[in-house]
Amino acid sequence: MMSWFHQERSPLLTNPSQPLAGFNILLTRPLEQTQEMAQQLQALGATPFHFPTIEITPLSDYTKVDQALNNLGDFDWLILTSVNGVKALQERSKALEFDMVSLLKKVKLAVMGSKTAQLLRECGIQPDILPSHSVAESLMETLLTQDIKGKKILALRADIARTEPLEVLKAAGADVTNLAVYKTDSAP
Repeated sequence: MMSWFHQERSPLLTNPSQPLAGFNILLTRPLEQTQEMAQQLQALGATPFHFPTIEITPLSDYTKVDQALNNLGDFDWLILTSVNGVKALQERSKALEFDMVSLLKKVKLAVMGSKTAQLLRECGIQPDILPSHSVAESLMETLLTQDIKGKKILALRADIARTEPLEVLKAAGADVTNLAVYKTDSAP
């Protein structure tokens, strides 16, 4: 997440190669997740300011997640909606002594966002579905083009993720299990 705040720009600062010159941009995601964005903004002339308002933390209890991962072969689809979800899955796979690549071969994989897909590919895993828009509604619309009636779908998401998009899959006849795999807390 980022917020914009603007200083008055002088007409002399207008440079086509730096269209954001004179803009200050507040980056509110965790610091480790804003480095690339900050560099891109600087290249466009902006001044980024890091002010993390959230932090990604592990769950206090992984019992339900571990049970689902131990029985992943019972599911038809796995939904991952963020890089944070992939990283949490990597950690749980390691804790359970699973090979994540072998584990994910048991299901079809629907992901949201090019960064999420990129991280999976770096792990040797190819997503089956990656919608063109990185929003939950687009992912659900794409999944609806599949034969999901009666299919079991596991969604591993943030503890604060909206549940409404998954209701669309349930209404289409899918058996959806929605589990938090990480927490999003307020930054200290």
